[in-house]
Amino acid sequence: FLKKVNYYRLSAYFLPFMRPDRTFEEGVSFFRLRRIYEFDSRLRSLIFEVIEDVEVCLRTQLSYYVSQKYGAFGYLNDAMYSRRHDEHHFLGLIRRCVEQNRDSPVIRQSQAKNDGKVPLWIIVEFFTVGMLSNFFSDMKTADQKEIAGSVYRTGVKQMESWLHCLTDLRNRCAHYLRLYGWTFSFVPRMPQDFVYEPD
Repeated sequence: FLKKVNYYRLSAYFLPFMRPDRTFEEGVSFFRLRRIYEFDSRLRSLIFEVIEDVEVCLRTQLSYYVSQKYGAFGYLNDAMYSRRHDEHHFLGLIRRCVEQNRDSPVIRQSQAKNDGKVPLWIIVEFFTVGMLSNFFSDMKTADQKEIAGSVYRTGVKQMESWLHCLTDLRNRCAHYLRLYGWTFSFVPRMPQDFVYEPD
């Protein structure tokens, strides 16, 4: 097992079972630690599978809304965003997206057809989740309210917190980082009238 999994990586799973003097609590076996590690790996895979659906839907909804309201290239126009939007930084991220994917046929064809520009419904597929989160956060409040309310039946603050948490969780899963025993610095904000009703 240790030929496949770095000891340092595994040692993070020791933490809940260590005494202050760095010795193990009674009854903690290597087998138990290995099973927790394997559980965490499986949990990441299951969560990542669900995040994929959420991420694809989010890309789709943001692309549809913005393209219909502002046009295929409206996302490049500073007038679409709130005052907190950093146009220079955002356009730099877009250039980087295009550059990193310049060999993609869809990027090449789109640029050739549109004087070097790429429509939102294409470039959004190359956004990181962090970029999607910032894209939503930088929109005008009226647009945020429309998307959050009509698509996700929630408020802007809740949606922003969900996107922030989704980015954090996705990055941990994508980089195979520990979930077991991990304390996230942000938790999703729930609507005030939210009531959990299990199926």
